[in-house]
Amino acid sequence: MKKVLLFWSGGKDSAMALYYLKKMPEIQITALVTIMSAESNSNDVHGMPETLYNEQAKLLNIPLVRIFIPKEASNKDYEEILKDKLIAFKKINVDTLVFGDIQQQELRDDHTKLAQSLHLQAHFPLWGKTTKDVVDEFFSTGHRAIVTAIHTAYLPVSFLNKEFSKEWVESLPKECDSAGENGEYHTVATFGPYFKMRLNYSKTMAKERGPYLVTQLREP
Repeated sequence: MKKVLLFWSGGKDSAMALYYLKKMPEIQITALVTIMSAESNSNDVHGMPETLYNEQAKLLNIPLVRIFIPKEASNKDYEEILKDKLIAFKKINVDTLVFGDIQQQELRDDHTKLAQSLHLQAHFPLWGKTTKDVVDEFFSTGHRAIVTAIHTAYLPVSFLNKEFSKEWVESLPKECDSAGENGEYHTVATFGPYFKMRLNYSKTMAKERGPYLVTQLREP
């Protein structure tokens, strides 16, 4: 069995990367790796607290590795924190890092560089697909998500806090990518083929975080 770590934002692209990995019998997903703010114990862009990441992992029956990054961390600090946390997995024969990148070459290059610095392979199960195909397959395979963040330069507040659906995607302005590849929006996956049941959550008031308006989720 090939042991891999799946980088897990908790959103739709992570869920689809997991979907493809689960279809490969030679792959063993050793853990989900999620990156959070050391100050808030959450992914501030996706609006996901540590408690809900834990719940997602339980519903998927996959261990969760949490990596906390201080707000003031430089890019070099960020890389060193990741490497310090991930290097231990080489001792149990993990040899591949998996990412949900679709078309952003800069992200793919950064993730490949991270894997190479640890003498690991990098795998991108969604790479090269059209964003429309990724979104269409997300829906056709029974996945569900909620839109937790919008980039206010692209989308009005009416797009926030909505179920991620075909109708929602079809209502996007023409200049927006259907999968949000330009950072137009972010989601949290609430159900999928490998979830034991739907993720339960409640919502707080939206907050401005840089160019994003973000609804912070919490336990119900």
